[in-house]
Amino acid sequence: MINNLDLKSVLDNMDTGVILVNDQEKIIHINNLLTEITGYTKDELSNLSDCFKVAFRDAKKRENIKEIFDFNLREDKIFEGIFKIETKSGQLKDLKFKANKLPNDYLVVNVVDVSDDISRKKEIKIIKDRLKIAVEAANIGIWDWDVKEEYIH
Repeated sequence: MINNLDLKSVLDNMDTGVILVNDQEKIIHINNLLTEITGYTKDELSNLSDCFKVAFRDAKKRENIKEIFDFNLREDKIFEGIFKIETKSGQLKDLKFKANKLPNDYLVVNVVDVSDDISRKKEIKIIKDRLKIAVEAANIGIWDWDVKEEYIH
């Protein structure tokens, strides 16, 4: 049987941010990586509503996301998605959330900062678009030579 100290150690050493929420929506644990990602500690976030309030400052957006979140959990579905949230310092980050309901109606939420991945994808798209324009402007093409078939296309 795993005791609370073992569970805390496992959660603290995960490579994702973790929030553990009890069946009353009270946060019982936030690991160090989540604090590093968001800037918020367990002392600042006592329940799930607090998390939604600080992550989604816009009330309408917060309510929409909360409705989807609640629906998925009522249906015992996994809630996941990438959301732009505001950290404690005011920085906007793209975070991937994945919430799973445990058999005891506790909730474990994994959080991964994907901001760098998204900005890299945007940069790659810009570079591809520029290359396409340059190729078209220079009236050059990329040729593919099929040596076996003696065909160039």
